[in-house]
Amino acid sequence: MGRHSKLSSNDRRDIITMRKAGSTLQSIADKYHISKEYVRQINASCKYAASQSHIKKIIYPALKIWLLKHNFTIADLADLISGCSYSTVWDTLVGRVPPTSKIIIELMKATGMSFEDIFGYLGCYIPKYRNMSMEAMRK
Repeated sequence: MGRHSKLSSNDRRDIITMRKAGSTLQSIADKYHISKEYVRQINASCKYAASQSHIKKIIYPALKIWLLKHNFTIADLADLISGCSYSTVWDTLVGRVPPTSKIIIELMKATGMSFEDIFGYLGCYIPKYRNMSMEAMRK
């Protein structure tokens, strides 16, 4: 196999694009004369870097810590919240929109954290839900 250092940033970008488009590890490896494992590592490092940069933008510190501790991406969390798109969850977590009762309940269920744990002092801006239990929110 070829040396890894000869891959340019454009090659790496192409590898990631090819993998997202469904190309196999082997076909990409053959094209660039590298190992399948190196193709996998390039893709994994890209996913990790993207998830880390997005997590840094979350305005709820305890939720940010929970995601990092459990090695979850925002996409993983969005998958746990049925009926909510990634963009809805993202907009909520970065503070573009206030959390809906559905997202609040689902975040509490997914993380096992209380409202206060998740939203901390920022929860004071969501007074409608601040003192409610999960049972009360479901009604």
